[in-house]
Amino acid sequence: MDVNQTITIMPNHQDHRNPKQAGDHHSNSDKKNQDNQKSGSWREHEAVDMEQSWIGAFTPEVQSIIDTLRCEIEPLRHRLSLAEQRTDEFKELASQHVFLNLPNRRETIRKINHVIAHKAEFPTPPILILLHVVNADQVRCELGRLSLDQYLAEICERLLQSISETDVFGSICGNDFSLLMLGVDFSYAKLAADQLINKVCERPVVINSNSVTIKFLTGAADLSYVHDWESAIALADRNMV
Repeated sequence: MDVNQTITIMPNHQDHRNPKQAGDHHSNSDKKNQDNQKSGSWREHEAVDMEQSWIGAFTPEVQSIIDTLRCEIEPLRHRLSLAEQRTDEFKELASQHVFLNLPNRRETIRKINHVIAHKAEFPTPPILILLHVVNADQVRCELGRLSLDQYLAEICERLLQSISETDVFGSICGNDFSLLMLGVDFSYAKLAADQLINKVCERPVVINSNSVTIKFLTGAADLSYVHDWESAIALADRNMV
């Protein structure tokens, strides 16, 4: 779930001009602006779009300049579109974990802070569940670095397949992960988290013929009692069992 979609802000544009003072020239300008707004993005139209009735009035020299501008602007429009696409791709990469299919620490913290900032607008206080993989360091020491990566990737994949569509799962750092639960009360969130952990831990993770049992510690925090991500993590950490 994208927590940024929890708040909808409707634009409220007001024109404070006196219509009697605007004059015919301003009225025509306003009408042209309205027509442009209705027509959609400027990227959807030709860079130079002259009415046919005007074309005969141009001298060959002027028409040549217009044609040259048209040829120059269209490639720039295409390059701008590609640049915006690449920007979106880089933003997506910057928010993802290095090897896990989930948001990284920076993006996770941003989402937690966003939810905290708008917590009053939720029907029930958002709940943060802190998940700590207890035996991750043991897997690292006994089976190696790549085995740890495989172990964490399998755990995260199981969690992603089991959480609700309204839940927001991400990495805090290392062996710690967070789960934001929206639209449920504290008691239900703790119960749902316990059921989720039991489901994920039903089967061991097999790594190079080694069977590893998944072990978690979990802690819950009611975000109505915190003011930022640090206090939220600290509260969940104190409640960890």
